[in-house]
Amino acid sequence: MMVNPLRHAPMAFLAAVLLLLSSCAVVPKPLDSESNRARLSAGLAETYARQEQLQRSVTLEEAMARAISYNLDSRVRLMQEALAHGELARARWDMLPKLAASAGYSHRSDYPASSSASYSDGEVGAVTLSMSTSQDRDLRTADLSVAWNVLDFGVSYFQAKQQADRQLIWRERRRKSVHNLMQEVRLAYWQAAGAARLRSRAMRVLDASERELGRIRRQRELRLTSGLESLRQEKALLEVMRQMQAILDEFAVAKPRLASLMGLPPGSAFELALVDLPDDGLPGMDVPVEEMERVALKYRPELREAAYEERISALEARKAIARLLPGIELSGSKEYNSNSFAAYPNWWGGGMTVSWNLMNIPSAPQRIKTAKAAKTVAEANSLALAMAVLSQVYVSRQQQIAAIRQYSLARQQWDVDEQMLWYVEAGHSLNALSDRELIQTEANAVKAQLGLYVAYASMERAQGNVYASLGLDPFVDIDARMPVDKLADTIKRASDAWQAGKFSWINEEMGRIEQSRALYHEGMELFRREEYARADSTFSALRALDPFNESARQYAEVLIPARVKRIDKAQSLRHKAMEAQKLQQEGKVEEAKALWTEIITESKEELSK
Repeated sequence: MMVNPLRHAPMAFLAAVLLLLSSCAVVPKPLDSESNRARLSAGLAETYARQEQLQRSVTLEEAMARAISYNLDSRVRLMQEALAHGELARARWDMLPKLAASAGYSHRSDYPASSSASYSDGEVGAVTLSMSTSQDRDLRTADLSVAWNVLDFGVSYFQAKQQADRQLIWRERRRKSVHNLMQEVRLAYWQAAGAARLRSRAMRVLDASERELGRIRRQRELRLTSGLESLRQEKALLEVMRQMQAILDEFAVAKPRLASLMGLPPGSAFELALVDLPDDGLPGMDVPVEEMERVALKYRPELREAAYEERISALEARKAIARLLPGIELSGSKEYNSNSFAAYPNWWGGGMTVSWNLMNIPSAPQRIKTAKAAKTVAEANSLALAMAVLSQVYVSRQQQIAAIRQYSLARQQWDVDEQMLWYVEAGHSLNALSDRELIQTEANAVKAQLGLYVAYASMERAQGNVYASLGLDPFVDIDARMPVDKLADTIKRASDAWQAGKFSWINEEMGRIEQSRALYHEGMELFRREEYARADSTFSALRALDPFNESARQYAEVLIPARVKRIDKAQSLRHKAMEAQKLQQEGKVEEAKALWTEIITESKEELSK
């Protein structure tokens, strides 16, 4: 029977047309500006909604805490570390055997029939058998197979260890970004604090200068004073006005810059917790340089990152050696075939294969050499970083000493200008000195006070540089759910400990956390056993150790008092019930009835609570 080869041509033509149309279905779609704006606005609104609301004036430590918790750049670093953790989890899965399940269906328009012919000496002879088939036209297949390649396992093991080190590298990079962020917040905070203190004073000098400038110009127009002398006075006043306006312009961006670092919405209104500047500046660290160098070599994130890079390079060399080995693959499977001609439609299979890429042999020396060279470069980079870190420690210490000296001089200069202003104001009140002299003197006092705040900000930044050069962290680890108050308190206690030279504060903090955890579990157990007096004492001790522990506050202020009050109320109702029973026995029915009514009412009130 002859088969028409064009029988399936329409179906083939239709499939070709559908394929052509599907290839033309994808066209570039420009981004809609309005939808993009709405997407970003919604994202920012959601981000701002998650923040704790400002309840009081912002301290330096709270500003740092908010920057660590809500600054978007800092959150990106945190997410990158979380992404690296996810990559590590994926790399661990790569070490497992490959497990695959498959199922299929096939259909033929005709049976796969065939015949056989004799063959001898390269010649095909006559057909020896009639047409036959051993396969159905419709087939359903399924299999579940597992395969494990020993070489792939070894390489995946080294890759997983490398990914673990990369996750730790991202953690160190996050630590570095937090150090830089705290430095920026420290400088911006004191610039904003200076703006808050000096703005009104600079505005007053600027207004007085404008009034005096108008008066001098009117006198010059009326020819009441010498033209040259008037111009000299105008120039002096214009210089004062330029300086005051420059101060005001700088102040105008100081607070928004701090708000941006804290992750607050643009235009947010907040006040700073202003404090009087110290007379002698911040105390310097009374710690030997050798001790500071030891701490820096232990904690600096750049050095820890370089150490992880060294480990990654060493593992790369081991990977290169592992790839030289032959690959051994073990496999097993469970198969199914719906073919009705098969004697066994279900069967088990298994096997082992050995493969070896012989081309890896000539390239092996170069691969190993390259991996070793990378390890050498990593070691040299680590040493170079160590030298740079030690230099930074020494430089930061000297900068701190210099900043303290500069602040001391700025403080003395400000004191002198303020005393001069006092004398000039006294002379002006007696009409002994002119308005121009008063304005000039007050402008000098404002500039001196600005210099004082700039010197204090530089001193704070120098102190922060010392902390950053040592690689010190104010926390064991960042928890996005940690309240801002608790994080700010941690930063404050860490700064006080570092200033006293207690660089092992982080170990003390971990001990405090463990002690807090133990007290919490002890208090919970006492509460469960209804030993409320001891539970209250335990939670009070926990609150003294960790003032911002919200769970301890809830138990001490709410749960335990409520439970004790309920027990006291139950005892009171029990005594009333006994008294009502006694009244019944004595025949005082009305009094007993009234007392029972009171007991029922109070019981309902307690149940409703």
